[in-house]
Amino acid sequence: MDDRSIEACLPARLIKQIELSASQFDVFRSLREITDHYNYRYFSVNSLPRDGRLRLSDSVIITSAPSDLVMRHDEYDRVSKNPVLAKAQKSGAPVQWVFGTSAAGEEDPDLAKIREVLGEYDISSWLAIPVFTPGQGAAIISFLGDRGPVGTPKLAELCLLASMVQDRLAQVSAPEKSIASPLTERELECLVWTAAGKTSVEIAKILSLSEHTVNHYLNNATRKSGTVNRTQTVAFALRNGWID
Repeated sequence: MDDRSIEACLPARLIKQIELSASQFDVFRSLREITDHYNYRYFSVNSLPRDGRLRLSDSVIITSAPSDLVMRHDEYDRVSKNPVLAKAQKSGAPVQWVFGTSAAGEEDPDLAKIREVLGEYDISSWLAIPVFTPGQGAAIISFLGDRGPVGTPKLAELCLLASMVQDRLAQVSAPEKSIASPLTERELECLVWTAAGKTSVEIAKILSLSEHTVNHYLNNATRKSGTVNRTQTVAFALRNGWID
């Protein structure tokens, strides 16, 4: 089954939820929808730190897991020792980890403690999906709960949804691109003095212009920036680096 076939099987509600996400909070809601739909309890989006000494909490971007769970987890674990994240980071493939199975390596004392802590929050399984966005780097989107491993079709769906979520998260988290200034030198000069708190009369004296001419330049600046008044024009110009 190719990606287009998988995408056709995805719940339209989840895709729409991701597409409408315009902020990190919206992405949070989208991930919560996905988490509920696939019968998990919590989700977490974590960056992949190069420094293995970092705690798991240091790499969290957004998560629905209780903060006390994350902090208690950190008492026994570091990113470099976490078997789920380490395996996902090394292989680049999704990892499904069910605690208590013979393959889960619970002979590690710290891992046994982690299992105990997670068990208090009804977590017995952990699905970690590595994702990558050009320009943003790698991350892992995790789903945790008390369900068994998902089958191949559902795992493919979750991988595709995770990729969509990461792309959307990168878009809403990116700083706004600066817009090139369309203002003339005189319009910028008038705007700079307006930002300094000067009135049109004062600016006219400073620049040896008439008050009417200063107002003309400032009105042009407002029109070109698409704002509604001088205050908004100054704020817009500062935000886009037109004036300092």
